[in-house]
Amino acid sequence: MLSPLKPGAIDQKPLDGLQHPSGDAFRVEATLLESGVEHILVNPQDMYLEWPYEQKSTMAETLADYNARVINMLKKMQELTGDPALSKYCFVLFNEPNGIWFGGNASGFFAAWKELYTQVKQLNPNIKVGGSAASNYSTQWVNNFLTYCYQNNCLPE
Repeated sequence: MLSPLKPGAIDQKPLDGLQHPSGDAFRVEATLLESGVEHILVNPQDMYLEWPYEQKSTMAETLADYNARVINMLKKMQELTGDPALSKYCFVLFNEPNGIWFGGNASGFFAAWKELYTQVKQLNPNIKVGGSAASNYSTQWVNNFLTYCYQNNCLPE
């Protein structure tokens, strides 16, 4: 059913994610690739059952927990695929950050982005990351995000 649509990219939940019943990226990978999908985007935040995404008592605790979950998920995928670079995937580190965890706090998001980006690249510098995945388009948001990323060596692929 997917092949006639000729999708170039598709967005799936992460391995063992709790949101979206359509299947996580790893489990549906073969079907997606057979259908011509070239880019499998993964939203790690969809590991959470609830939306908006669950939070701990503080943002620092939330991010520490989330970052650890993302890195553990990536390690598990590396082990299962045998591909340390996870080359078939692009991980969209945060989904709608300007509307969920970081509404009105762009600088907080940018710092969180850099921290998780750095952790992912330390795991394997060839893992592709995507973002910012804002909840709506804003020229100012995109320009500020990309300027920050350029200045801090954390540009998304």
